[in-house]
Amino acid sequence: MDAEPHLRALVERYAAVVDRRAFDHLASVFVPTGVLITPQGERRGLDAIQTAMNRLHRYDSTEHIIETVEFRVETGAATGQIECVAHHRAGATDRVMVITYHDAYVQTSAGWRITERHLEVHQTDEMPGA
Repeated sequence: MDAEPHLRALVERYAAVVDRRAFDHLASVFVPTGVLITPQGERRGLDAIQTAMNRLHRYDSTEHIIETVEFRVETGAATGQIECVAHHRAGATDRVMVITYHDAYVQTSAGWRITERHLEVHQTDEMPGA
């Protein structure tokens, strides 16, 4: 079975969980021991990841636009590089971030999950909101 469509769906599910603030669904994205690494630090485990994600409530909305994905698949494991533009809107401001996610994935009985996601920020611009 070709893993890439399933991995792409996982990446899209992550964006939907974040953009909808559906953080109670992080277990559908990460393994329980998952790691999220951001410029603000490293979070280990679903509770720590959810605590970090709760910081997004300071924005009125977020929108992840997935531009390019590249996966390397081995038996039961994979890595990925996800190029993305993320909008963070608050009031009259849109904080636009050009980012790359460097991921490690594992295939579980429930499907593919992220074991580690490292966020690399290339550029951040403050723009007038729509």
